[in-house]
Amino acid sequence: MPQLDKAIYKQIDKILYYVWDPIGVNDSDPPQTSEYQSYTGRVYEAVKRGDSKQNIGKLLDSFITEDMGLDSQLQHCEEVAEMLLDWSKWQLAGLPNAAVFTTERVTKKEADVVRIVLDKDGDWQALDALPRSTEDSVVICLHDLLKIHPQLKEPVSRLDKDYWGKQAVKDKDGGWHVSNKGILPSLRKRKFNYEI
Repeated sequence: MPQLDKAIYKQIDKILYYVWDPIGVNDSDPPQTSEYQSYTGRVYEAVKRGDSKQNIGKLLDSFITEDMGLDSQLQHCEEVAEMLLDWSKWQLAGLPNAAVFTTERVTKKEADVVRIVLDKDGDWQALDALPRSTEDSVVICLHDLLKIHPQLKEPVSRLDKDYWGKQAVKDKDGGWHVSNKGILPSLRKRKFNYEI
């Protein structure tokens, strides 16, 4: 599988676990990141074919109703499908169009970003200091995030492809410190995160 396809496949797996999560396991300790991997391949194929948001939403909902025996969550599934389709388009375009996992508060300028993570898979997270949940999670284009928060250009520029598995943390004086310490332990325990 080409590198780009592997990245899309991994991202779909993460979105299914952290955002779709129909049975609510994404905040379990230890993380149960393999919970939805049996669905990742079929969703990946639908995304690669260019299926519509509605068709991918129906596919996700069929996993819930037919495989899991739960009530339909079609609206949520279509929202997840839209995120999956948007993410794959951004990744095909490359940086600065990379996808960034963040919160709605950050996109509305209701909260400042205090931590930027470029994880070991090359995925970006822009996190505020407030408690997070999957309900307020969004995916935004890196370019658009920098338009909303231009002050993030400096720390983002320090986390390039040579720094996968690192984070920039805002200190009390407003400066940014780059580190690879604490990424897995500190982020894994939080409900909103996309680190595996």
